[in-house]
Amino acid sequence: MIELAAEFVTTTDDVSRLQRGDDPECAFFQEMADHGHYGGRPGSTRQGIYVCCPSGKFLASINHTSPDRVVQMLEEGLAAWQEVSSEERQLADESKIKPRHRWEDSYPNDGLVIHVLTRDLPEKCTPDAPCEPKWNQDYAWFSRSEAREWLGSDPQVGDVHSLPASLTARLAQFHLVDSVKGETPRFRAGDVDDSLITTEVIDRDGPTVELLITGYTQGAAGEGWWQSANGVVTRLHGHATFVFRDDDPNQGEFTDLEIVALGRRWGHTRFNGRERDPSTGPLGYVLRLASPDAPRIAPTHIYNYGADWVKYP
Repeated sequence: MIELAAEFVTTTDDVSRLQRGDDPECAFFQEMADHGHYGGRPGSTRQGIYVCCPSGKFLASINHTSPDRVVQMLEEGLAAWQEVSSEERQLADESKIKPRHRWEDSYPNDGLVIHVLTRDLPEKCTPDAPCEPKWNQDYAWFSRSEAREWLGSDPQVGDVHSLPASLTARLAQFHLVDSVKGETPRFRAGDVDDSLITTEVIDRDGPTVELLITGYTQGAAGEGWWQSANGVVTRLHGHATFVFRDDDPNQGEFTDLEIVALGRRWGHTRFNGRERDPSTGPLGYVLRLASPDAPRIAPTHIYNYGADWVKYP
């Protein structure tokens, strides 16, 4: 499959937006996907793997996890490409597919971007035991002013500062959730009241501040449509480095950040794949400062951030 994929220009996107939106980019996708495996079924998802020309001409598609079946589909798509005329292959007019809105438009260039990795853990953690195979990832975004709120107004060694409730809630509601095996809804505001994250200044050298990060989160949701009572509790421990710019107390950036959150989850939600799993189990998160060249992937639940710097459709 890897060798075959080299014959294509590969990309990925959020199908929920593409299949429902009326943006020109969405309409372009829908017109192509309606010729695929779910074509002719109004209301059905258009999730899957598609092969098409830059013009939008459909070539092949499938929605399956079998590597053999995906390889077969790619081979069929490549064969269909060979039969398409040069005119039909051409890139579509940009005006036809240029989006009016994408969540990536709100990327906080001068803020804090955290790469969030989550995975199942074994009940008994021993160094020589194999890791649990299931894992997932997301990104958490904070604006420049929100990043500054991780520290007190004049941080000095020994100072302990609690993150504003809104920032703690952002992590607890949207990111410290059980998405290891599939997508899961956010916790609501009232579900995460018992959550607290603090930073302690352990060193300061001029504009450079070293922080110890500790805390706990709890998200607990009741039984509802397609879900049992479910939740996640974690304990956090980490460190970070914040550097002020020209000793300006309101300007600066994180140059390092890493937090480990360990906890337990229970219950299941509609799409998170826990229906047949044990009712509870351990899981863990690693939150790291995203690298400058990391893909600008919007947070899963950015629509619910409720932040004034996020651009909405």
